[in-house]
Amino acid sequence: MGKPTPKEHLETKDGKIEGNYWKFDGSKNVNFTIKPFENLPENYIQFIQKMEQVIKKNQQ
Repeated sequence: MGKPTPKEHLETKDGKIEGNYWKFDGSKNVNFTIKPFENLPENYIQFIQKMEQVIKKNQQ
């Protein structure tokens, strides 16, 4: 398993963060948005690619 998603990169009204982990009620529907490019270090911006480009590269 990877590292937990930082609270700054996830938005939800259905869960809460406890320590390093997000907790959700497993008996209900859950909605959340992951924003991996929030607060991205400047030197990483050059590596951002559109999903369409990644898919095209992998289909060739």
